[in-house]
Amino acid sequence: DDFDPAVADFVRIGRGSLGGKARGIAFVSSQLQLAVPPDSLLNKVMVRVPQTCVITTEGFDDFITHNQLYLDEELSDDEISHQFENAEMPGWLMDDLRSYIEKIDYPLSVRSSSMLEDAQFRPYAGLYSTFMLVNSDPDFEVRFSQLVRAVKLVYASTWFESPRAFSRSIDQQNQES
Repeated sequence: DDFDPAVADFVRIGRGSLGGKARGIAFVSSQLQLAVPPDSLLNKVMVRVPQTCVITTEGFDDFITHNQLYLDEELSDDEISHQFENAEMPGWLMDDLRSYIEKIDYPLSVRSSSMLEDAQFRPYAGLYSTFMLVNSDPDFEVRFSQLVRAVKLVYASTWFESPRAFSRSIDQQNQES
Protein backbone atom coordinates (compact mmCIF):
# COMPACT_ATOMS: atom_id res chain seq x y z
CA ASP A 1 0.00 0.00 0.00
CA ASP A 2 2.89 2.38 0.59
CA PHE A 3 4.28 1.96 -2.93
CA ASP A 4 5.25 5.28 -4.48
CA PRO A 5 5.88 5.00 -8.24
CA ALA A 6 7.84 8.25 -8.19
CA VAL A 7 10.43 6.75 -5.85
CA ALA A 8 10.42 2.94 -6.08
CA ASP A 9 12.14 1.33 -9.05
CA PHE A 10 11.67 -2.21 -7.74
CA VAL A 11 8.51 -3.56 -6.08
CA ARG A 12 8.20 -7.09 -4.75
CA ILE A 13 4.84 -8.83 -4.22
CA GLY A 14 5.02 -11.90 -1.99
CA ARG A 15 7.62 -13.47 0.25
CA GLY A 16 8.91 -16.23 -2.03
CA SER A 17 11.96 -16.42 -4.27
CA LEU A 18 12.70 -14.26 -7.29
CA GLY A 19 13.38 -15.68 -10.73
CA GLY A 20 16.58 -15.04 -12.66
CA LYS A 21 15.56 -11.84 -14.48
CA ALA A 22 14.03 -10.38 -11.33
CA ARG A 23 17.15 -11.17 -9.26
CA GLY A 24 19.31 -9.45 -11.87
CA ILE A 25 17.11 -6.36 -11.99
CA ALA A 26 16.96 -6.20 -8.18
CA PHE A 27 20.75 -6.44 -7.99
CA VAL A 28 21.33 -3.69 -10.56
CA SER A 29 18.72 -1.49 -8.89
CA SER A 30 20.33 -1.94 -5.48
CA GLN A 31 23.79 -1.19 -6.90
CA LEU A 32 22.54 2.03 -8.47
CA GLN A 33 21.22 3.13 -5.08
CA LEU A 34 24.67 2.93 -3.49
CA ALA A 35 26.57 6.12 -2.82
CA VAL A 36 28.73 7.04 -5.81
CA PRO A 37 31.99 8.93 -5.25
CA PRO A 38 31.77 12.51 -6.58
CA ASP A 39 34.51 11.91 -9.18
CA SER A 40 32.84 8.77 -10.56
CA LEU A 41 31.89 8.59 -14.22
CA LEU A 42 28.42 7.41 -13.06
CA ASN A 43 27.71 10.95 -11.86
CA LYS A 44 27.90 12.14 -15.46
CA VAL A 45 25.51 9.53 -16.86
CA MET A 46 21.87 8.87 -16.01
CA VAL A 47 21.48 5.12 -15.48
CA ARG A 48 18.06 3.93 -14.46
CA VAL A 49 16.43 0.54 -14.10
CA PRO A 50 12.94 0.41 -15.61
CA GLN A 51 10.33 0.33 -12.88
CA THR A 52 9.75 -3.32 -12.05
CA CYS A 53 7.11 -5.15 -10.05
CA VAL A 54 7.81 -8.81 -9.36
CA ILE A 55 5.41 -11.43 -8.06
CA THR A 56 7.53 -13.96 -6.16
CA THR A 57 7.20 -17.72 -6.43
CA GLU A 58 4.74 -17.52 -3.52
CA GLY A 59 2.18 -16.01 -5.91
CA PHE A 60 2.45 -18.86 -8.43
CA ASP A 61 2.54 -21.54 -5.74
CA ASP A 62 -0.50 -20.13 -3.92
CA PHE A 63 -2.40 -19.77 -7.21
CA ILE A 64 -1.76 -23.43 -8.09
CA THR A 65 -2.57 -24.67 -4.58
CA HIS A 66 -5.63 -22.41 -4.16
CA ASN A 67 -7.14 -23.82 -7.36
CA GLN A 68 -5.89 -27.38 -6.89
CA LEU A 69 -4.37 -27.29 -10.37
CA TYR A 70 -2.19 -30.11 -11.59
CA LEU A 71 -0.26 -30.60 -14.78
CA ASP A 72 -2.18 -32.82 -17.18
CA GLU A 73 0.10 -33.44 -20.14
CA GLU A 74 -2.92 -34.46 -22.22
CA LEU A 75 -4.25 -30.89 -22.21
CA SER A 76 -3.47 -28.56 -25.12
CA ASP A 77 -1.99 -25.13 -24.54
CA ASP A 78 -5.44 -23.61 -25.22
CA GLU A 79 -7.06 -25.89 -22.64
CA ILE A 80 -4.40 -24.99 -20.08
CA SER A 81 -4.94 -21.27 -20.79
CA HIS A 82 -8.68 -21.68 -20.36
CA GLN A 83 -8.20 -23.56 -17.08
CA PHE A 84 -5.89 -20.84 -15.70
CA GLU A 85 -8.10 -17.96 -16.89
CA ASN A 86 -11.06 -19.49 -15.07
CA ALA A 87 -9.08 -20.10 -11.88
CA GLU A 88 -9.26 -17.71 -8.95
CA MET A 89 -6.32 -15.62 -7.79
CA PRO A 90 -5.55 -15.82 -4.07
CA GLY A 91 -7.04 -12.85 -2.19
CA TRP A 92 -3.70 -11.49 -0.97
CA LEU A 93 -2.34 -11.45 -4.53
CA MET A 94 -5.44 -9.71 -5.89
CA ASP A 95 -5.13 -7.08 -3.14
CA ASP A 96 -1.45 -6.45 -3.90
CA LEU A 97 -1.99 -6.28 -7.67
CA ARG A 98 -4.88 -3.87 -7.12
CA SER A 99 -2.73 -1.66 -4.86
CA TYR A 100 0.04 -1.64 -7.45
CA ILE A 101 -2.03 -0.83 -10.53
CA GLU A 102 -4.06 1.84 -8.72
CA LYS A 103 -0.94 3.97 -8.66
CA ILE A 104 0.26 3.58 -12.23
CA ASP A 105 -1.21 4.29 -15.65
CA TYR A 106 1.65 3.68 -18.06
CA PRO A 107 2.16 0.65 -20.31
CA LEU A 108 3.19 -2.65 -18.73
CA SER A 109 5.00 -5.73 -19.87
CA VAL A 110 3.78 -8.78 -18.00
CA ARG A 111 6.30 -11.57 -18.31
CA SER A 112 7.80 -14.44 -16.42
CA SER A 113 10.90 -14.51 -14.28
CA SER A 114 11.01 -18.22 -13.67
CA MET A 115 13.49 -19.88 -11.35
CA LEU A 116 14.48 -21.97 -14.40
CA GLU A 117 14.50 -19.22 -16.97
CA ASP A 118 17.96 -17.83 -16.53
CA ALA A 119 19.65 -20.89 -15.07
CA GLN A 120 23.14 -21.39 -16.41
CA PHE A 121 22.64 -24.80 -18.00
CA ARG A 122 18.87 -24.67 -18.60
CA PRO A 123 18.08 -21.44 -20.43
CA TYR A 124 14.26 -21.39 -20.52
CA ALA A 125 14.31 -17.73 -21.63
CA GLY A 126 11.74 -16.98 -24.31
CA LEU A 127 9.63 -20.09 -23.71
CA TYR A 128 6.98 -18.42 -21.58
CA SER A 129 4.37 -15.86 -22.67
CA THR A 130 4.76 -12.09 -22.45
CA PHE A 131 1.84 -9.65 -22.58
CA MET A 132 2.03 -5.95 -23.33
CA LEU A 133 -0.71 -3.93 -21.65
CA VAL A 134 -1.51 -0.38 -22.75
CA ASN A 135 -2.88 0.21 -19.23
CA SER A 136 -4.61 3.45 -20.18
CA ASP A 137 -8.30 2.59 -20.04
CA PRO A 138 -10.17 5.23 -18.01
CA ASP A 139 -12.04 2.43 -16.22
CA PHE A 140 -9.81 1.10 -13.43
CA GLU A 141 -11.61 -2.26 -13.33
CA VAL A 142 -10.80 -2.84 -17.03
CA ARG A 143 -7.10 -2.14 -16.40
CA PHE A 144 -7.11 -4.36 -13.31
CA SER A 145 -8.84 -7.27 -15.04
CA GLN A 146 -6.38 -7.03 -17.96
CA LEU A 147 -3.47 -7.25 -15.52
CA VAL A 148 -4.95 -10.23 -13.66
CA ARG A 149 -5.68 -12.05 -16.92
CA ALA A 150 -2.13 -11.43 -18.17
CA VAL A 151 -0.61 -12.79 -14.94
CA LYS A 152 -2.80 -15.90 -15.17
CA LEU A 153 -1.80 -16.47 -18.79
CA VAL A 154 1.90 -16.07 -18.03
CA TYR A 155 1.44 -18.64 -15.25
CA ALA A 156 -0.37 -20.92 -17.70
CA SER A 157 2.46 -20.67 -20.24
CA THR A 158 4.82 -22.37 -17.80
CA TRP A 159 2.78 -25.54 -18.36
CA PHE A 160 2.62 -25.27 -22.16
CA GLU A 161 4.02 -27.95 -24.45
CA SER A 162 7.08 -25.94 -25.54
CA PRO A 163 8.66 -25.60 -22.06
CA ARG A 164 7.69 -29.22 -21.26
CA ALA A 165 9.40 -30.39 -24.47
CA PHE A 166 12.46 -28.34 -23.58
CA SER A 167 12.52 -29.93 -20.10
CA ARG A 168 12.36 -33.38 -21.68
CA SER A 169 15.24 -32.51 -24.02
CA ILE A 170 17.35 -31.25 -21.10
CA ASP A 171 16.67 -34.44 -19.14
CA GLN A 172 17.61 -36.46 -22.22
CA GLN A 173 20.85 -34.52 -22.65
CA ASN A 174 21.69 -34.99 -18.94
CA GLN A 175 21.09 -38.74 -19.21
CA GLU A 176 23.40 -38.94 -22.24
CA SER A 177 26.23 -37.10 -20.48
